[in-house]
Amino acid sequence: MSAVGVKRDHNGRAKVVADAPRGRFHDMFEGFRDELDQHHDRRERLVKVSRDVTAQSKKIIFALQRYAPRALLHLFLPK
Repeated sequence: MSAVGVKRDHNGRAKVVADAPRGRFHDMFEGFRDELDQHHDRRERLVKVSRDVTAQSKKIIFALQRYAPRALLHLFLPK
């Protein structure tokens, strides 16, 4: 993976900057970065599923409150 970046001068013209020298810890920190990316991806998926469950739960509760016959509501509501 090349870390070539494009910088611009004060006139907006692109200047190509060569790769920076790789230190001895560079590969180790790339591994840490990959681990953190995987962790954050898993967490994002979990948060999305949690939000989906919450949204579906709210829809179900709303439907039960709206369409359930009044005679059955006392079975579901706390006293």
